[in-house]
Amino acid sequence: MGIKGWLLAVSAVGLAALLLPPPPPDAHMPHRKPVYFWHPWSGDFEPYLIKACERFNASQTEHEVIPVFTPNGGGDTKFLLSEAGGEGPDLVVQWGAVTGPWTDKGLLRPIDSVMTHEERARYDAEAYPIAKKYSTYHGKYMCVVPGVDSYAVYYRLDDLKEVGRDENSLPTTLDDLVALGKKLDRRDKDGNLRRIGFLPEGLFNWAPSFGGGFETEGGVHMDTPENRRALNFIVGQVKRLGLDNVTRFTSSQPADVGANAPLLTGNMSIMVDGQWKVKQAEDYAPKGFRFAVAPIPPPKGGVAMATNSSSNFLFIPAASKNPEGAWAFIKFWMGFDNPEEGARNSIEMGWIPYSRKVVHCKVYQDYLAKHPQFKPFVALIEGSHVELAPVGPLQKFVLDEITKADDLATHLSVTPERALADLERNVKHEYARQRRLGNVR
Repeated sequence: MGIKGWLLAVSAVGLAALLLPPPPPDAHMPHRKPVYFWHPWSGDFEPYLIKACERFNASQTEHEVIPVFTPNGGGDTKFLLSEAGGEGPDLVVQWGAVTGPWTDKGLLRPIDSVMTHEERARYDAEAYPIAKKYSTYHGKYMCVVPGVDSYAVYYRLDDLKEVGRDENSLPTTLDDLVALGKKLDRRDKDGNLRRIGFLPEGLFNWAPSFGGGFETEGGVHMDTPENRRALNFIVGQVKRLGLDNVTRFTSSQPADVGANAPLLTGNMSIMVDGQWKVKQAEDYAPKGFRFAVAPIPPPKGGVAMATNSSSNFLFIPAASKNPEGAWAFIKFWMGFDNPEEGARNSIEMGWIPYSRKVVHCKVYQDYLAKHPQFKPFVALIEGSHVELAPVGPLQKFVLDEITKADDLATHLSVTPERALADLERNVKHEYARQRRLGNVR
């Protein structure tokens, strides 16, 4: 074998080693049935996950949940390899677009199959509609969401004070929000942005308030008047600030992690984000930092109390050796039988629980009383205008195409109209191609 061939072989072995699933850790309770739980959390959240596993293990004597960290970036490939070899996890959590593809490949056990009839009826009755939407594929519950996310507007109150506004005079219309953001912009003597008052980002976040969305049930409808209005609004604000100015400013910012969050550093006065930022502010905000949260104010003719949503997904693989233990831990973590425990787990992870039953228990209500900024997020999930990302056999492709259309338009490479027309055409073309190949129903 030549040097080049030898190097390729070594590289292939190294890549395989990186992608192969980690060896299962030793059980500490050998008299129990192990539940190997693959998760992608590291950093601040991993200790909370481990504590939840420890509390579950202490709550009963039949199963031992063993958490195994698998980075989200390579977790998909590791999972596929482990399932092919019959040595996969008993429970896996993902926040990527995998429900449709994994179900269609036969890699998942329907949650229905481990629920009793009584448990299925309770989940039907108790779970928020959006949680049931995320759980359902082809008419079955293929996963469970331990918590959901909604998105609202964060305001730095010290910045608002500069222009004579406070938490009692937050914008109630989108026009007012734009005008307020303009007053809060700050530039240096050369005209470079030092602080952005308000910059809308993310078509997913803004489409719901304009009455738009990206669900693909019943056909592909993405190039809609509502979505065009939303994308034109985002692009209009980029043009107002100047693309070069925005690019220089955003590229100079540190990663939006911990104390570097733009809201906490004062680099942005107003921004849309998920409810986990409330916990981030609690953990990392400088002393005296004050902020308020409110739903996205609607545009003229738009939808009030509308939000995008996201979630984590708990899957039981088809090859799970202990699906009953996996389901037992899922119920514990989400608070299915013990709402107070579910509330504690949701608070630690910065989630909105899967049901009102958990939200309305004392532990969670105490948390909301202490952190009133969290309440608008819960109210949004309990409302009737909660959008979710597309779910289906091509969901990752569709999500990537939406992101591409968003990026092209906001970087002024194409018009919003062209971006959305291309988006719908590309998605329809791919669905047609996959149907011809027999990969899509």
